[in-house]
Amino acid sequence: MKRPELRTPDAASSDGRGLLLVAALADEWDVMARDGVGKVVWTEISPVRVRSRWR
Repeated sequence: MKRPELRTPDAASSDGRGLLLVAALADEWDVMARDGVGKVVWTEISPVRVRSRWR
């Protein structure tokens, strides 16, 4: 299995930002091989309480 790599795409690129978003939002993440073809990226994301201005 080829592991995905974090990269920094240039501003004109239309792809390559998926793992940057995962790394920015997730507390933990990793990649696992899948039965057959492909891979699975799993994440652990802590909930954040947001206070509403409208209360």
